Amino acid sequence: MARLSVRYIGLVTVLVTAVMAASHRYQDCVQKKNIAQAQEECVRYLSIPCARLTVYNDYIYPNDTETQCMVRCMGVNLGWWNDDHGVQEAAIRNYFHPDPDDSQYDRRTYHCLKSQRLDNPASHVGACDRAYESFRCYYEQYGNIVVTPQFVPLSSLQLWDAILQCANMLQYPGFNSQQCDDSVKPSERDIGCLARCFLLRTGLYSDQHGPNLDRL
Repeated sequence: MARLSVRYIGLVTVLVTAVMAASHRYQDCVQKKNIAQAQEECVRYLSIPCARLTVYNDYIYPNDTETQCMVRCMGVNLGWWNDDHGVQEAAIRNYFHPDPDDSQYDRRTYHCLKSQRLDNPASHVGACDRAYESFRCYYEQYGNIVVTPQFVPLSSLQLWDAILQCANMLQYPGFNSQQCDDSVKPSERDIGCLARCFLLRTGLYSDQHGPNLDRL
């Protein structure tokens, strides 16, 4: 009886540890950050002098190479910048709040981006320059910086990792097969459960509120 109790306690301990670990991974999958947090991280990543961070935290961005590359890093960090496709409008707009009485902010920002030819990589020295000028257009023309943390879009690698983790946790048919097996076919329920797990892990859906359309 005592031996059974020890085994039971050990099993419970393992299960609790596994649940806590899974919960931690889930929280890491959905990230929220603000500009100040991303700036602090990028200053460390790029080995920029700490004195510069004080300037950036006052939302002052000198037009120099060091700052330009910090802004690019911050954009990649927050999901609003991509070297191949430029500024990701749906993401960067979350970090700026237009004046409710300003009806021209969208037009001004559009013309600022077009005047700098930011959609043409060949017209700029490099990605840091393009990212900096794109950020400047939103900072000067779109609205005030939002200080509260915002949802950070997941990268393609992170999305794929979320799918693989869900398939593993749900024991999705064929996931652990060492080779392709056409006889292993998932059911509609399997597919639905995998989709639900993926949407939950990536923060695109919750059982309480349904789809998070502003994150799509």
